[in-house]
Amino acid sequence: MAKGYWISRYTHPGGDAQASYQEIAQSVVPAFGGRLIIRNGRHETPEGGETGATVVVEFESYEKAVQCYHSDEYQKAVPFMDGAGRNLIIIEGADE
Repeated sequence: MAKGYWISRYTHPGGDAQASYQEIAQSVVPAFGGRLIIRNGRHETPEGGETGATVVVEFESYEKAVQCYHSDEYQKAVPFMDGAGRNLIIIEGADE
């Protein structure tokens, strides 16, 4: 079964908003089996524009990734990213 991923590119909203988002997300995402695999590590952008931070979260399946995002618990965190200019994609990985 292919894994599911969240790929997020954003600018930090900063201050209390960032802290509030992280507090919620860091408890909800693992409850759905999500595992942080990239948090804005060293990188280069040879094509396209620089958009800020990059985060990738891996889930056991695409369905779990979708369930987590649409869960009531995670939706409480979403408004804290309103000023972040975030682009989030939920995508199915290649079959292994």
